[in-house]
Amino acid sequence: MIDNLQYYPTPEALSIKAWETFKNRQFVRVLEPSAGEGHLLQPRPYNRWQQIPVDCIEIDISKHPILRSQV
Repeated sequence: MIDNLQYYPTPEALSIKAWETFKNRQFVRVLEPSAGEGHLLQPRPYNRWQQIPVDCIEIDISKHPILRSQV
């Protein structure tokens, strides 16, 4: 079966490495334009008292409940 929505989950090690590449950790907001099941969201860094807000966009509606549960 061909996946027309081209879902390719990001491995955890790559997610962690992606976040670690940012030298400036003073985020105000992050955009995840192809969120899938939120694999890039899970290892995100924390500010002192709150999580960094991430705006997720995902075309596959079946993945929306998974993303909402990570808020």
